[in-house]
Amino acid sequence: MAEIYVVPGESIKSAVRKAENGKVILKKGVHFLEKTVELGAENSGVTICCEEGAEICGCIEIDSPFWEQIGNGIYRTETFKCLNPDMLFLNGEAMILARYPNYRENVLPLGGTAAAKEIRERTKNYKDPVGGFVRAMHEAGWGGNSYFIEGKDRSSPVGLKLRWIGDNNRGSGFGNELVVENVFEELDHEKEWYYSAQEGYLYFKPASEDDLNGVFHLGVLSELFKIKGANDIKFENVIFCETKRSMFEKDKRYRPLLRGDWCIMPVGAVSVADSENITFENCSFKNIGSNGIYIGGYGKGHRITGCRFLNIGSTAIQVAGSASAVYEPSFWENDMHADLPVHRTKVEHPEKTGPASEEYPRDVFIENNFIENVGIYEKQSSGINLSVCYNVKILHNTICKSARSNINVNDGTFGGHEIAYNDIFDSQRETQDHGPFNSWGRDRFWSVPKYNAGGKYGEKIRQYKKNGKVYDLTKIDSLGEITIHHNRFSHSADSPRSWGIDLDDGSSNYAIYNNLCVGIGIKLREGFNRRVWGNVLIGGSLNIHVPYAMSRDGVHDNFIVCRNPVMFAGGDRKRFLKSESKICNNIFLTPDGEGVQRFLSSQNKTEKFSDKKTVSEILTMLRQKYGLKDFDESIYGKKNSKKPKEYFYIPAGPADKKTTSILGARISDITQEIKSSTAFSSFSGVYVKRTGLLFLAGFRERDIVLSVGNKEITCGANLKNISSADMFFKPVCVYRANAKTVLHKK
Repeated sequence: MAEIYVVPGESIKSAVRKAENGKVILKKGVHFLEKTVELGAENSGVTICCEEGAEICGCIEIDSPFWEQIGNGIYRTETFKCLNPDMLFLNGEAMILARYPNYRENVLPLGGTAAAKEIRERTKNYKDPVGGFVRAMHEAGWGGNSYFIEGKDRSSPVGLKLRWIGDNNRGSGFGNELVVENVFEELDHEKEWYYSAQEGYLYFKPASEDDLNGVFHLGVLSELFKIKGANDIKFENVIFCETKRSMFEKDKRYRPLLRGDWCIMPVGAVSVADSENITFENCSFKNIGSNGIYIGGYGKGHRITGCRFLNIGSTAIQVAGSASAVYEPSFWENDMHADLPVHRTKVEHPEKTGPASEEYPRDVFIENNFIENVGIYEKQSSGINLSVCYNVKILHNTICKSARSNINVNDGTFGGHEIAYNDIFDSQRETQDHGPFNSWGRDRFWSVPKYNAGGKYGEKIRQYKKNGKVYDLTKIDSLGEITIHHNRFSHSADSPRSWGIDLDDGSSNYAIYNNLCVGIGIKLREGFNRRVWGNVLIGGSLNIHVPYAMSRDGVHDNFIVCRNPVMFAGGDRKRFLKSESKICNNIFLTPDGEGVQRFLSSQNKTEKFSDKKTVSEILTMLRQKYGLKDFDESIYGKKNSKKPKEYFYIPAGPADKKTTSILGARISDITQEIKSSTAFSSFSGVYVKRTGLLFLAGFRERDIVLSVGNKEITCGANLKNISSADMFFKPVCVYRANAKTVLHKK
């Protein structure tokens, strides 16, 4: 077997060509890449590895810079023109692209933000902001949205002409949390930098003059390796580091995933497509601007084991096949992809099941990795994301510090995944309405016979009629059940609200068992064929949201230690019975020891438990009193890696009563459960639980009342102050079935 040694400055591509099924060994030092290394079929069988102290970098080094002071603590040095860099590293630490407001460490989201009005005022002083960026949180908090600045525009809320980059699958709108980047006038704080492509100058404001003697790397590549059509390539002990962000590269385009909330950039520090048996063993990915590893198209037998991912701009491991592998794919409406089909309401070929082509990854093994600090720049991201793939094993990984979820499953195509023995904590630091594990199942059945996002038409989905035959649509896109077992999911009480293991929007065909959920629960929203048993939930509820008729879920033999062990949203006894689901043989431990949901309590055991205890103490109590087994805390995550902080279960007091009565109607302020179950994006408004006499005025159950006449309704107290005559005769704006509707139009 040939062994080819490469010293920094020599061509890795040339060495790979010479190796021919042998080994390429990178000598100590930084291997700067001038362009992405592309590997194909002719490079199959090669192994690339690093000696200790060697790393592959997507930067150019600013060699012996001559710094000239220009005032206000700002220095500049001449570099190459027209580089289009996007990241600057000083001694291995990422510096801050000139921004407003100034970056504040550990301030979330986005390192500190400003309101649109503040930014609009700042733009008056911008000479020429073209080439700058705006990054913002999505208007509903579901992720981020980012924009190119193309000039000034006084008619814009931020005073800038913006062009969306397409980094969200749920619309281009932003809320009131924004950041302006890459505008020279905002270079006013230590560690900030700015590059002028026309002048070829790098401007920098150091924390101290000693910083000017450090090692500067300027990020110019977002992709280090691109593998296509190759087999049996192995990366061993390779350090991939310091790449630029791909999100603002104008020659790259975001790709929407099947009706998930995400659009993704199909690139990574290493991207793999149409290949088999690509292995990453004991590798490191650090300070990566986009995805760490992207796996797309056809793929089989890839392995990612013993690797470390630290400071990742988007998703650490992105596994996303092509929509061409799916029969009759559907998408959300997207201005940048107007040609894609939106919410198909018919299944033309229910007899066609599973994949439509081979353009999807399968049999991917992700084990014993450590993933920390992901989603730094792209908020539609996670530690690991799966879409249009089959049989991905996610085992014994530690995943923490994520802007959004730590593991995300975008769709039910094609299932068969195993997610087990992972340690998952410190998630959803900057986004809302999901959990450390998040999934959608917006597959072919989800908009049949019409899109509603409310769990309707279960019978029509289970008994879909086509050409005189009856089909069950719930499994036609699934090749196998997704199993989630023996994981520890931890969520601190001082972190944002979490659903925990969040099976959202049609997520179907799951087995969830023997998981330890700390500070979170399990949510089952409109879906089919979910089996949930043997889990321990400490400080989190089982949430049942808008269940389908004939969903046929089974929830049994779980321990739930929580004030409200079972929570329903958009469901009552009648609807639950139609779901043909079973919630039985569970043990509920609550502060008051009272039963939960009268129609459930006889099938479960409820006991009083109100002590302040640690997780370990509660597990010991459950073992001694109830014979709990199979919860050895040493099995979770990558061995000898970071662990979640200790969690104390503190019993809460009685739930706040937010319901009130008007004309026999029961109304409520908007809770997190209501917001999620109705697919509403705000906490402002009033929810109609029961209509009473308001039915005669056109109100319906599950309406969210937004305004009456010219008066905005933000809470129940507002609506109580409205006269009955106004509610019957003045225009009333309600949110109903995912759209605004006006009652009593004139």
